[in-house]
Amino acid sequence: MSKGLLCDEDLIRRLPLPLARLYRRAHNAKTPLDRHQAAYYLWEASLKLLGSVAIVAYAQRGLHQPELADSLQNLARPAVGHWWEFVRKLVPILADNAGDAGFCAIRDLVLGRARTDMPQAAALDIALREALGETAGSPGSVRLSALFDRMVCYRNREVGHGAAGQRPRDFYSRMGGALLTGVAELLGRMDLLAGRGLVYIEDVRRLASGRWLIERFALIGEVARRIESQEQPESDTPQLPRPERIYFDVPGPQAIGAERTSLVEVAAPSEYLPRPSLHPLVIYDPARSEILFLNAQRDRQRTEYLCYTTGEHVEHREWGDELRDLLARAVGGSVESTQVERWAAQSLAEEDQLAPQVPEPIGPQTRRIGEFELLSELGRGNMGKVYRSWQPSLGRQVALKILSRADDPKAKARFRREIQALGRVDHPNLVKIFTSGFDEEPCFFTMELVEGATLDAVCDRLQSRSTSAAVIDLDAWRESLSTACEESRRAEKALSDSGSSSRQVGLLVGVRQSRTPWHSPRLIKATADRGTDAAGRPGRARAPPSRSGASRYQARQRHGHGRRLAGCADGSGTGPSCR
Repeated sequence: MSKGLLCDEDLIRRLPLPLARLYRRAHNAKTPLDRHQAAYYLWEASLKLLGSVAIVAYAQRGLHQPELADSLQNLARPAVGHWWEFVRKLVPILADNAGDAGFCAIRDLVLGRARTDMPQAAALDIALREALGETAGSPGSVRLSALFDRMVCYRNREVGHGAAGQRPRDFYSRMGGALLTGVAELLGRMDLLAGRGLVYIEDVRRLASGRWLIERFALIGEVARRIESQEQPESDTPQLPRPERIYFDVPGPQAIGAERTSLVEVAAPSEYLPRPSLHPLVIYDPARSEILFLNAQRDRQRTEYLCYTTGEHVEHREWGDELRDLLARAVGGSVESTQVERWAAQSLAEEDQLAPQVPEPIGPQTRRIGEFELLSELGRGNMGKVYRSWQPSLGRQVALKILSRADDPKAKARFRREIQALGRVDHPNLVKIFTSGFDEEPCFFTMELVEGATLDAVCDRLQSRSTSAAVIDLDAWRESLSTACEESRRAEKALSDSGSSSRQVGLLVGVRQSRTPWHSPRLIKATADRGTDAAGRPGRARAPPSRSGASRYQARQRHGHGRRLAGCADGSGTGPSCR
């Protein structure tokens, strides 16, 4: 957790599932670039969730306005600017025409007057103005609609289209802190669900009595929570929710995340109004325990979704027709598959026009596993190999580990256990796993990449300076650690047929400048206090050695705990420093 940035645990308990995890991840980020990316995606995921709620509520209420049809067509392939357009145009309609109290509150906050009671959001607005080259506004005052406009512009310039990672470390440190505190303050004031809750319907089955039993999970906080099952009479059969869908819970005065007792309001048949589903705009994957957002309609059958906490793209072939049905209800007319494809192409063309020019790789074809571009080999062992890789969808570098012995059942079982163990934890001192492809060839998973060096390399540098541990002082430790880290980076084995883009090894300006300086007094003190290495792992390079000599550190290298969490290729603790 970053010094000076306090994590609001109460906010985490009240946020919807994906936002709670992104907020935690931003606080636990180990580099300024990681915090910057997580904090920005916290805002983007919040915008998409609010936009999805508004679209479904608009379509359900039948508030068709012909002048909105052109805007809603962008739902075929929505960019971030389109999601903001959905919110900006639909929220006032739902507030004014439908009289929805939840959307009235959102309208007054986001689209209303300038605010003087949101200092962190005002500070974020000033930082965005500076980053975008605009003139400074009034200190302490912010109009949230203008702030959202600037966030969209900032995304196109600094986050999307391969732009991430190209700025120096102090830029991401400053903007990451401003994004995290500003977005957190905004989420603390705004109910993105407009008074509703998020409920995942796991199963709907008929009981022996003829009544229906609905199994449900509340998607609030960091973990999906099973709530009391609901029974419905047989007469409600036509209005029953479908399983494996996310639904709105009943609007009411309860706090965000409060458990409600029913999925639909109890009303006379003529007044009965089933609560709509967010499907297929937002889906829940119970196997991963992750919420995914609509990203694009690829063709007539394939719909692509994005998970913000892992960066994983998932395609569903069976939901193309459901998106078309939602579009038809939103625009108030029939929609053909060919129209959806044409709208998606138009939206993509508009997005390409906004994209900044990014140098394309030249030379032989780049090595890839899935969407990940392999840049260099970090290390290998009996079980697998670890690569420095680039993930273009989220503009970040990751460590990608592949299983070499895919034909060995024991090795595959061990690899699966490693993925499952890493997936259950989220702590500043432990590696985070991003995504995995266990059923693919080759089997792989991706995790955080942390620049560093092995303890062996640090000890070698120390011993080259002096034969006596007694004369190794703090300055010697800092210089040895810094030198070992630089040598480790230079020793990486670049892949001979990788492209020579700005992401290639040795030219990764953003990543090289974004790491914590190895001579930082704060980092040295932290490693001494925690008993961890410079990258935050147990049993690795530590604080300055005592009079007992460097041999103690070599012993720790051979027998230290927590070595496999370092992400080495064979778990030996001697591979490169990666997360």
